[in-house]
Amino acid sequence: MNLSFEAANRNSYEELAQFTGHYTNRGNTIYFRFGPSPVYNRQILQELKPIILTIGNSAPLVYDETQDETRKPVITIQLLKVTRSTAAVRIGLPIEGVVGNFTLEKKSTWSILNSEVYEM
Repeated sequence: MNLSFEAANRNSYEELAQFTGHYTNRGNTIYFRFGPSPVYNRQILQELKPIILTIGNSAPLVYDETQDETRKPVITIQLLKVTRSTAAVRIGLPIEGVVGNFTLEKKSTWSILNSEVYEM
């Protein structure tokens, strides 16, 4: 399954890119996984493990449960709540101490409506 997101607001990319750019500029892979007990409309996300995530023109994010998030860039999807046309997503990037909250809207593709990315 391929999921791609386009930002309605360019700042959505820039907010996260400031914490991931030094990995992607060196050609490093950025991994992702679901948090310890992520919920998708009250169901465990096991069926979504084979997805390939891309954001804009970035390289795909690679799913991996085993990467050490203190040594590698691993984005953890901590909350994913989806309706037919909206989604709420909370992510973490532990190696950078970063948390992000996103609100998405689906028309023909998913678009980021609002985002807040901050360093803890």
